[in-house]
Amino acid sequence: MESKYNDSYNPSTPESKLPLILSTLLFGVIGSLVSFITNCTLAEISISAFFSLYFGLFFILIGMIVLYRAHTAMQNQLLIGAFGICILLSGLICFMVEKNWFMGISAHTKIGLYALIGASVTFSISFSIVDLVNYFMPCCNQRAVVEHPM
Repeated sequence: MESKYNDSYNPSTPESKLPLILSTLLFGVIGSLVSFITNCTLAEISISAFFSLYFGLFFILIGMIVLYRAHTAMQNQLLIGAFGICILLSGLICFMVEKNWFMGISAHTKIGLYALIGASVTFSISFSIVDLVNYFMPCCNQRAVVEHPM
């Protein structure tokens, strides 16, 4: 079956290097923004009870959506389901993050909990960015960046 996209790539031509450089710079900036947003989110969750509650509800909602999408997916059900469970766990952990209660937990446990929350924030943002890029790619007559059955 012949593809409707031009998948031929020749790295030796100068015209092919400019899109690579631009996409590297663009997604480097996007990656830096995702990292900054993740750090701000972790700080807000640990400081403010309101944001802890807000992100807890947000993570539980997003986790259920990702689990539903994993259930209906044709490929990578296990991987997407694992991320959905991690996001659900992060939502539950956000409800437990209170200054007084959290003081009794060891540093090693806190690192694991915050790593799980940080990974969930990063996954949620990255997943949303990829979905938005895939949504707007047809207007440019280009194929999806990441093709998935969801």
